[in-house]
Amino acid sequence: AVNRTLSRRPDLLSRASIHPYLECGCYVLWHLPGKLDDSIFQDIKSTGLSCRAFGIKKLLLVIPDPAQRDRVRDSLRDSNEVDIVKVMPSLDRARQWITKKEKSSPYSIKMSSSVEEESLSWLEIKRDLLMSSGPALFVFGEEQEPRSLKCDVVMRPLTGEKVDDKQ
Repeated sequence: AVNRTLSRRPDLLSRASIHPYLECGCYVLWHLPGKLDDSIFQDIKSTGLSCRAFGIKKLLLVIPDPAQRDRVRDSLRDSNEVDIVKVMPSLDRARQWITKKEKSSPYSIKMSSSVEEESLSWLEIKRDLLMSSGPALFVFGEEQEPRSLKCDVVMRPLTGEKVDDKQ
């Protein structure tokens, strides 16, 4: 039914919630490559709770440094508040974990704060997600390291322009 609607009435897609029609789960990956300060722990908890509210299966934190990973794990273990969070050493390990769990490779979407040449709109990505049978992986990360965040597609900002931090 979803495929028939996509082919006959793609305009309906813009208003549709796709979550009930996805065959696999949705995941959020947050790439944290640098040294983490103490304020990050509250951000992680808040983001985890938001992910749960939006039906995300797991918030995957990619933290390359082993000492930083242990620090975050200890903080999460002590709080017992955010069981939705999983800490991983790399994007590839996160993809492998999702593939094993869902028995299908994730369709990875890098969230960008700028319009890149080959970026797609949310509407185009929604269509791709509905056409695929795999899980969705939304990737957030440091803009300074785009090469380490290889994804299937890049999603352009909803506003279509660079977001100003002062607004």
